[in-house]
Amino acid sequence: MAQAAPDEAAARPPRFGWPLRLFLGLLLFDIVFRSLSVLVPWSDWMRELDMRYLPARLPTRAELAELAARATPEEPNPGGEEIMQAFDSVWRFAQPWPREESRKRIRTAGDAGKFAFCWLCSRLELVENVCGINEEWPMFSPNVSRRKWVPRARLVFADGSEQIVRPLADPGDPTRYWRWNQEKVLDHELKVTDGPGHADDCFGWCNLLAHRHPHNEAGSPLVRVVCFQVRYDFPPPGADARAFLAAQAGPPPGQVYPDFYEYDVAGRHGKCLEGR
Repeated sequence: MAQAAPDEAAARPPRFGWPLRLFLGLLLFDIVFRSLSVLVPWSDWMRELDMRYLPARLPTRAELAELAARATPEEPNPGGEEIMQAFDSVWRFAQPWPREESRKRIRTAGDAGKFAFCWLCSRLELVENVCGINEEWPMFSPNVSRRKWVPRARLVFADGSEQIVRPLADPGDPTRYWRWNQEKVLDHELKVTDGPGHADDCFGWCNLLAHRHPHNEAGSPLVRVVCFQVRYDFPPPGADARAFLAAQAGPPPGQVYPDFYEYDVAGRHGKCLEGR
């Protein structure tokens, strides 16, 4: 009696195993969810709920050297302890429940929903940035910006002279400039802002400027870097765009904001200024 031919479809192994199926499913969810997350102001919600944007950073080499100089028999390796605290902060950052500061601000079911949404967005954003595949898509933003704040730095040298440094996003003439193939530079410069959770961004930019401008043209060493912000308003409908933007070259004093961050070059440490 002839045997039935085996079913080729049943005998063929699946194209992907379960580990890869799970990975592709998570990747597809991340692409769709994070692309659409810009439809809600979740960054503002994080400020309202006092949530951390990132884990604590690792100490710099200068900070490790400073910590090593403070070693004692009771604490022989303060630098190593600082590194372990940074690793501990990754675990605390990944915990799906709110920390004490946030729990004080979660009073309604809506607040709890905001926390869950912000927690998922911020943790996915961290993984994306580590892997270099940020999926947030600003083209889905629900409105059109009416103004933009950009940082500037004031370099203070030992001889008392000062120098203003503009980021790439702050052109000298707002009616005549271009920025091609500079996305990564713009990304890290525009994160330098006055607000909770941005102290590490300010520290990183100031540390970079300290290495790029160690002294002025007279040879006087750099002693301090101070960050402040300026604002540019975008032309409203019906306005003469060129004249509107040209009037903001500078910009006017009313669009220059107070200092919000200070970096000490010798100590290699910075601080947010009081009252900011």
